[in-house]
Amino acid sequence: MPNPEYDYQFVLEPIYTPGNTLFAYELLTKFTTPGKFPFTPQQDNTFFQLTQAQKITLFEQQLHIALKLSSQQRGVPLISLNVDKDLIDYLLSNNAILSVLKPLRGLRLEVAETFTFSTSSAELTQLAHYCPLWLDDFGAGNTNLTVAFDGNFEYIKIDKSFFWKYGSGNAFRDVITHLHPHCAGIIVEGIENEAHRKITESLHIGGLQGRMWPSTPITNGLNSVH
Repeated sequence: MPNPEYDYQFVLEPIYTPGNTLFAYELLTKFTTPGKFPFTPQQDNTFFQLTQAQKITLFEQQLHIALKLSSQQRGVPLISLNVDKDLIDYLLSNNAILSVLKPLRGLRLEVAETFTFSTSSAELTQLAHYCPLWLDDFGAGNTNLTVAFDGNFEYIKIDKSFFWKYGSGNAFRDVITHLHPHCAGIIVEGIENEAHRKITESLHIGGLQGRMWPSTPITNGLNSVH
């Protein structure tokens, strides 16, 4: 790992329905440089450089926050946490934490499309038994249609770059139409302005996410992971 220490902060990124009702929060880890400056998009791959143990530490902190929000605040929407192959392996081998996940009816786990190539359908089915799964970043890189169609995912999130490139065309509409029978709904990422929102008006979209709605930092300050 090139840097032994990273500063980070947890933030809640909102997801709204097309009717502008808060639907969910994605609980994210935002890394900063040692000088507390945010990473540029090109630099922001720190999570993938962490060891499995460090990822587990972050996930358990996120899970604690989700538990606290659910228990202390009424009307909290769904909260999603991101997991990769390392975290999926950890969860499926840890009955204690699986027993924590299962009763949390408002929790969702997001699996990025890229990780579905290294995770079997059987593993995803097993994990979905304990917590509903969302497929994240659909359309980024090599799209795995088989994974999207196997019924393991409650919601499918369209990658922002895919939306920006194809959102106004018939191909995007066709993708949405093909995905709908295989999930409960579609969330479109990358909604940054009113023009982006209007593109989705004629589509059957369940949720919208992007910079049009500001994220909320968790108010316990910056943390460090070693």
